[in-house]
Amino acid sequence: FGRVYGGREVALDVSHRCPPSVLEAGDRLLSATQPGRPARRFRSARPEPEAEPAVRRAREATAVDEAFYVAREIRRLMLEDPGLRPGDFAVLLRSTTTLSAPFEEAIRALDLPYEVRGVGALARNEVVRFLLTYLRAVREPDDPESLERLLASGLSGVGARAAGRLRRHAIEEGRVFAKVVHRVLHWLHATDPGDWPLPWAPAEPARPAEPVEPAEPAAAEPPPQLPPPPPDFAAYLRPDELRALHTAVTAYYEVARRARRLPVHALAHTILLEAGVMERILHLPLPDEERAEALDELRAALDAFGELEEVWERLHGAPPLLADVAPRLDSLIARAVDDAEAAARSRDAVQVMTVHQAKGLQFEVVFLSGFAQGLFPLAARPHPLLEEADQRWLERGLPGFRPSWPSNPLEHAAEEARLAYVGITRARRRLYVTYADEYDGAAGPSPFLESLPAAPLTELTRSESRLQPASLLTMAEAETLLAGLSLDPPQLERLASLGVDLGFVTDPDAGRAFEPYAARPEGVDPGHFSPTSLNDYLKCPRLYWYNHHPGLTAPPRGVEMERGSFLHRVLEDFHQRESEWRHLAPELQREWLEAALQTHLETYLNRVESVLDRRRPACSRSAGWAP
Repeated sequence: FGRVYGGREVALDVSHRCPPSVLEAGDRLLSATQPGRPARRFRSARPEPEAEPAVRRAREATAVDEAFYVAREIRRLMLEDPGLRPGDFAVLLRSTTTLSAPFEEAIRALDLPYEVRGVGALARNEVVRFLLTYLRAVREPDDPESLERLLASGLSGVGARAAGRLRRHAIEEGRVFAKVVHRVLHWLHATDPGDWPLPWAPAEPARPAEPVEPAEPAAAEPPPQLPPPPPDFAAYLRPDELRALHTAVTAYYEVARRARRLPVHALAHTILLEAGVMERILHLPLPDEERAEALDELRAALDAFGELEEVWERLHGAPPLLADVAPRLDSLIARAVDDAEAAARSRDAVQVMTVHQAKGLQFEVVFLSGFAQGLFPLAARPHPLLEEADQRWLERGLPGFRPSWPSNPLEHAAEEARLAYVGITRARRRLYVTYADEYDGAAGPSPFLESLPAAPLTELTRSESRLQPASLLTMAEAETLLAGLSLDPPQLERLASLGVDLGFVTDPDAGRAFEPYAARPEGVDPGHFSPTSLNDYLKCPRLYWYNHHPGLTAPPRGVEMERGSFLHRVLEDFHQRESEWRHLAPELQREWLEAALQTHLETYLNRVESVLDRRRPACSRSAGWAP
């Protein structure tokens, strides 16, 4: 080639990017995971750093600790070398969808500019997250938490105040959130069926007219029924909040009905348009630049749905419904996000991206993070569209077919190692390989670390060998516990040095001391003592405190307890007005008792129904079947 075309000859066995120790780390990893690989070593044209080793390892206890170690190292290196800019640093992850959130928080906490390249932050975009939440709620309508997660979002249109009021009532009454919503809508429907139709009851088709028979003599019309009383918490909901709740739930049930016939791509558009999501997006209090970015990420998610629909239709001859892809919807979106090509860097900032997105790029300092067991190498996961039997059929039945998936565990490990090599060789000066002992579950070091050369190890920089007060209590909690206690001058001096508010602590009226433990009470005047509360106090003052302290929600109770409380309340109300019915005839006294019973009957039936709702899943699991 040189004789024919001339020109300068460039040897491809020389790396002009990485220092020697970084190249050695990558080469050892490939050699360990590919036993039959021909020996091939690159020579480095760059010198080894003199101040610190080019390759370092770091172990932390949790993902948050790992993220803060990375952020502190970036800050330290920038202070030591003013020539380094934020854009010279990259944090490479196996998946930004599941791993990048703590790194973003840590980098932001140290006031460093950063950006998640491409669509790496797609799954945390509020609009995309709401879209996925909506689809999960539609595919799992019987899940008691589906409707709650949906209405809790600001994009549902219900509002945080109304959703919080409904959630609080559900907790206090021990009821399922969806049943609380249904109760409100049944009440609204009873007040005006035309204005408040039930969302889960579609309009019935008009029936043909029946022949008219001779009219019978008109009977006396029954007296008009009064609308049922509103739920006790409905008084705290404004008319506009009730209307928004009815509109949101009506849209949800309409989308659920359409999900049986609309492909998933069209269903996503239906949610955005007919549920009013797009209109709310346009009215979000965001700068124009952020709004445009949110819409771009939403467009990327919709494109992912469109690509999924195209591939599915080629394989199965028809576009997929939500029921076809629901079990793997999250993994499909996550894979589309993590494997997407990174967009160009928009500013000088720390770059957070997946290893896939780092191909062809280079940075002065690279943090290859999340290098832990089960995360890198990633545990073998099923193909998003093909079942295992379909994969084996394609491999056996099509001559010359070369699958894009690993055919065995060794090939999967080799593919992951090649991806790790890409991440390792992005570093021009320094490479940090970091991991944590725990992410969502126990993790520990990646098996790939065994193949890397010995490198300095930094361990547990945020963990304390002994407990410190700050790790147990916040300053406000400590001040509340100390309020009202008798403290001597040395103790006050030490507290002042720690920043404690001495004016609050020494104020005799500050806080609310726990008398059974702070001081022995000389007398008790609770205003009312039932046998149950007295028994609690005699058994344990702390038990009495927590069971009867105002504002705490009582734990859910069983049917027997609810029945006893119901009878107790009825008889208590009945006998409190004994002076008004004692002189009456027995028949009239019975009417007074019936009135007292009716006052508490609806609340009692609702509580018993909620207890039975909680028992059904447990009974189903113990019997070995699911409803």
